[in-house]
Amino acid sequence: HYEKHKKLYKQFSAYYHLSSDDPPIYLGYNADVSLPSKSLGHGIHHAMFGLKLKEKAESVGHKQVHLNIKGTDVSRTYPSRDDFVFTLLLGE
Repeated sequence: HYEKHKKLYKQFSAYYHLSSDDPPIYLGYNADVSLPSKSLGHGIHHAMFGLKLKEKAESVGHKQVHLNIKGTDVSRTYPSRDDFVFTLLLGE
């Protein structure tokens, strides 16, 4: 139903509001990256969003999108959100 809700989606999706001065972002996903999505929840929280958000961020000069997709080697700089928060954001 993307076309039906396209205007609303663009208004609320972080994808359309990224800029180079945004703070670092961490996105963690389960291992199921299969397409098409199996359910609404799987679709809303799909790793493809993280991959596309990272791609978009890099295109606007934002180099701090960190992904963790379980079962893959995608951007394992921070293995968990706690590692991301304590290391990058708090400097511990």
